Amino acid sequence: MTTMLRERPTKVANRRREATARSPIPVAFKTAMSPHPFVTTLDPDMTLSEAVAEVRRRPPVDSMEGMRLQQLARELSGPHDFLAINAAGEVTKVDPEATTIDEIATPRDVRTPRGVETTRIAAFEVQAYAPVG
Repeated sequence: MTTMLRERPTKVANRRREATARSPIPVAFKTAMSPHPFVTTLDPDMTLSEAVAEVRRRPPVDSMEGMRLQQLARELSGPHDFLAINAAGEVTKVDPEATTIDEIATPRDVRTPRGVETTRIAAFEVQAYAPVG
């Protein structure tokens, strides 16, 4: 019986860790022309292109979000890049088909009613560019 009592907290802690590791991650993404990002919570195993497709499937909450979705559609209609934003605020080009939300999520301080907490947030931009030549 004492063996079971010692193992149980460990199993519970492992389950909590697994649930936390796979729980949805807040994602902020925007286009270069949008002043504010879309902020939503998505599955960490989604690729960036799947995340954009998921957001485009959802109906806009208000007129501002509808305008952001229209801008996103314009950015995606031509040549474009996906740029991930790391913890230091640096932007790097990533492959949207191979990069998952979990791979670009970084710990950030977030102000909550309970004070400042550290949580993992993924951030990226979709940026269109004019072909040269």
